[in-house]
Amino acid sequence: MKALLALASLLLTVLPLAAQESQPVRSIRVLCLGDPPPFVQEVRNGIRYEVDPPKGSVPPPRVNIRGIQVESGQPSLSLRLRLASKRHTYVAGEEAVLILENPDGSEWLRAPLPQFEKSMLVLWRDKSGTWEEPRHLFVSDEVPSGSVRVHNFSGSMKGIVFGAQKLKVAPGKATKLQFPDGASRADFALLYQQADQSLRPFHTTSLMADDSLEQQFFIYTADVKDSRMPFKVVTLTEPKVVRSES
Repeated sequence: MKALLALASLLLTVLPLAAQESQPVRSIRVLCLGDPPPFVQEVRNGIRYEVDPPKGSVPPPRVNIRGIQVESGQPSLSLRLRLASKRHTYVAGEEAVLILENPDGSEWLRAPLPQFEKSMLVLWRDKSGTWEEPRHLFVSDEVPSGSVRVHNFSGSMKGIVFGAQKLKVAPGKATKLQFPDGASRADFALLYQQADQSLRPFHTTSLMADDSLEQQFFIYTADVKDSRMPFKVVTLTEPKVVRSES
């Protein structure tokens, strides 16, 4: 009887550990799309001081991660407009929910996590809104070799010219562009439709075909009054991250 009890106790200890080890390891990072408010200074006693931006005009500079257990480092994220945050890895449980909290402990955002191995949480605000209640969407943060990914968060259809290809990307969607076989580069342009129905480029460049890089473009609507271009782009060109098998 004692032997059976000991065996049962061992199984109760080992089974939860085995279940945890079988859960997939995933990664998450955050990208805030938008424009900073105008830089403002004031003079006090003959010295210029930077004025803090209006409340809600920028995302919180740092948020704490709750709801998931990150593998290493501080469970927090530094947020900056147009810059991707640090990537955190975590063990994915069933129906995991990501919670981001302000430094005072108040909840800033809550969202169910997707099943992507590598996720990017993209945040943005409506023109009439603030960063206190941002809109959000998870996208895959992995770009297949030999391709480029374009994400459209602008709210309207956008045109793409990629070498000899001419395509469209719908709002809230992404499209993958494949370099032609043997091509070392391709001209690239993003276009929007003007009031007279003509197309005007708002971003042009030449892209290199490099399997060691991941290239992504995030289109968003300029949220600053009198912006020279109504649409803007965040470009992420980064070394491809390959997770080693343990």
